[in-house]
Amino acid sequence: MPKLVVNVGHMPSGRERGPLEVACSLQDRIRFADHIGEDVFVAARSGSGDLMIKATATLERFASSGTSSSAVLVNMRALPVEKKVAEGPEKAVFSLWEDAEMDFTQTNASLPYPRLDEAATAFVSLDIYGEIARQVREDRDSRCSFSGVEVSIGEGTATPIVPLDSGGKVHARNFIFLHDEPAQLFTQFGWTIGPDLEIIADAWATGTSVLSTINPTGKLLVGEDQRQWPDERALAWHRQQFLDRLR
Repeated sequence: MPKLVVNVGHMPSGRERGPLEVACSLQDRIRFADHIGEDVFVAARSGSGDLMIKATATLERFASSGTSSSAVLVNMRALPVEKKVAEGPEKAVFSLWEDAEMDFTQTNASLPYPRLDEAATAFVSLDIYGEIARQVREDRDSRCSFSGVEVSIGEGTATPIVPLDSGGKVHARNFIFLHDEPAQLFTQFGWTIGPDLEIIADAWATGTSVLSTINPTGKLLVGEDQRQWPDERALAWHRQQFLDRLR
């Protein structure tokens, strides 16, 4: 069954879990009423202006006030992996995606993690991204793994160690929770993680302002449960990319 995509324009700050009201037409209310109660994709503008799938949510209901109508989204779940939307000329608030369009990537069970169930369908595999983001943040008590500093709600990201388009797994152990700037530098291989979880940084690429925030231990912040630590194979891959970039 096709899944509904809701274009919210710009994602309001602090509305990661909703509720969020999105203006729509009476025709939209009639056409998409049968999707009430379903999970939907949430599309929003990125900083560059691109329309990206950023979250999943539940379409709770349609509301009306006078001549205005809106769709009410609840239980917003941010996705650590986003997908650019090819926009049509009308840039509609609602659109339907077929299964093939929803299949960003397939899940993979090769990295065992005790609190995650692997998804069986393409849409659930997207939904699990939101669960991974929540879980990785929760495991670190909302503290950046690079600095050890608590990150405010609406900031920080579950950052893949091996990007999904490079063969990375849709699994919590392939993600680390980072504040926005260390996350961007990590994806650009400006710093990496050694075999003993030590933080290895290219001072030139990272810059002194970020280097000054490194966790005082010099190591990545992890919890006591080693089953939740980043996967060693993923870390080794990232470390090799970092070294290759320096050559």
